[in-house]
Amino acid sequence: RNQNYINILRFLNLGDKKLNPFDITHRFTHLLWLGDLNYRVELPSSEAENIVTKIKQQQYQELLSKDQLNMERNDGKVFLHFEEEEITFPPTYRFERDRRNKYAYTKAKATGTKYNLPSWCDRVLRKSYPLVHVVCQAYGCTNDIMTSDHSPVFASFEVGVASQFVSKQDPNSDPQGGIQIMNCVAILLTKSKTRFFIEFHSSCLEKTVKTSEGENTEQCDGSIKVWFGNKVELTPIISDPEYLLDQHILICVKSTDCDESYGEGCVALRAAQFCYREFQITLTHQGEKTGTLTGGIQLSTSEFKPTEKLYDFIKIEKDDAAPSKGKSGDKSSVTQTHDISNPSYMGVSFKSGNVVDKGWSYSMPPRNVSIGGKGGKESKKPSYDPGVQSPTAIHYTM
Repeated sequence: RNQNYINILRFLNLGDKKLNPFDITHRFTHLLWLGDLNYRVELPSSEAENIVTKIKQQQYQELLSKDQLNMERNDGKVFLHFEEEEITFPPTYRFERDRRNKYAYTKAKATGTKYNLPSWCDRVLRKSYPLVHVVCQAYGCTNDIMTSDHSPVFASFEVGVASQFVSKQDPNSDPQGGIQIMNCVAILLTKSKTRFFIEFHSSCLEKTVKTSEGENTEQCDGSIKVWFGNKVELTPIISDPEYLLDQHILICVKSTDCDESYGEGCVALRAAQFCYREFQITLTHQGEKTGTLTGGIQLSTSEFKPTEKLYDFIKIEKDDAAPSKGKSGDKSSVTQTHDISNPSYMGVSFKSGNVVDKGWSYSMPPRNVSIGGKGGKESKKPSYDPGVQSPTAIHYTM
């Protein structure tokens, strides 16, 4: 099952062809991965009746601790930096067809009895760029579709989507500026003797930018530390700060010998909204961790005033193929509402528990420091920076 995931990352080619160094987990603002992933509950067949009893009592936590997907994710072997909403529904496999009150966990075969223990085979996971709006609003399974031995799973997400940017400023008076990335140091989990450079990719850049060759230092643990010089200037196609704050820079560490990737990651320009900001990202390649990259990022237009909200809030009803603007007085499916900020917008999960490596982090200012600008509306889950406003939010149900 892990190998199926790795094969998809290696061979599925979607999105911008210019992003060939990056697998599909880096090519999209939001990536939703759903299906019958076929991971099982790792318990002996003798526990079958005990498992069914716990399900009837809705005691899922002990079973989920033996869920193969959870265990493999916790060990960093699969779906690195993906997130899954808390499972509060019973295992979706293996039911008797045409009924949902009995698990058919045994099957007679010529070689003997085969056990298919009740398991959460059907899952929905997601991975998003840093500092974007995304909230899972529902995650469950149906009980009224019984034609299969699986119960269908559904999930509903509210996600921020950046629309086409139109500057409000005179094109002749647009501020000239750029993006500065500096003090980059990579720790690569390799013993390769090659030299390395960094490529910076983004749809907001005029072109792909490469650093000069880095300086290697072998570490005592067998890894390689690579220092890439002081500063790299990136020139955006639009220098308007309101545009830049919704952009991301994809980073790829490559070999100078064969142009092969040794790790990819992503940095959000919103992190440097008000000042120089240090970052640390986890480098991955084809789903595996390959190292870390630290550095600093600064917008040379950082002295701008606090930005306005860029987009409206819209809601797409489940039966509508696309939003449509209603006339004045119409009750349309597009609803204007107040600004909503994501509870995990700044990378702080709203669920309690140990901090999980999300693939990136920033050195954030203290919460009690005023950074100016109009704050967003109060959220029911206020574990976010109130000085940041959210972009468009669109509801998707899967």
